[in-house]
Amino acid sequence: MARDSRHFAVDDQPDVLHVRDRRRVVPALVGLPFLATAAYIWYGAWLILASHARAGTLLVPSGYLPMVLFLAGAGALFAWPGGRLTLHNRQVRIRRVDRVVEVIDDFLVLRRVRRRPLSDFSRVALQRNLRTPRGSTVGRGVTARGHRSVSVDLKAAHGADDVRVAFEYDPDILRPLAHRVAGVTSLALHEALDREHVE
Repeated sequence: MARDSRHFAVDDQPDVLHVRDRRRVVPALVGLPFLATAAYIWYGAWLILASHARAGTLLVPSGYLPMVLFLAGAGALFAWPGGRLTLHNRQVRIRRVDRVVEVIDDFLVLRRVRRRPLSDFSRVALQRNLRTPRGSTVGRGVTARGHRSVSVDLKAAHGADDVRVAFEYDPDILRPLAHRVAGVTSLALHEALDREHVE
């Protein structure tokens, strides 16, 4: 590989090409306030339960139970994105011999592995991406505000979902990985850096 990336790490072994997302600090910093908010809301629910326990009215739930259930649900709405941002790590493994692509989602003690045969994919794409806010439109004469990046993607055949191998902001950092993925998979490499793929 050429220059190191802050966004992904590559482990090129004889039998597998392993690409790991190395963005841990920034997602954790974004996720921690969500977790803190969830903890604060759940603490409020616990205070309600504790006060009823002290008053001896814990077995009479009609008055406080709806509020406790509401706070528990509201806390979960903050805990889910916070936990995902703070704990989640994503990896892609391309197994040469088995001709399989594995997408691995790690949540510390939990791991989900999705396996797909290489025959699901038609080409490797090095492309520019524009992730637009929900509800925004992109049309003639209209430039949408959004998050721009460059990525290496395994483009699926037959209308299935693509697999993003890695992303960066500098195409020169990402181009060697694109060529390596194309070499490992024996798929054609298509560079689409002259236009943006809207996500």
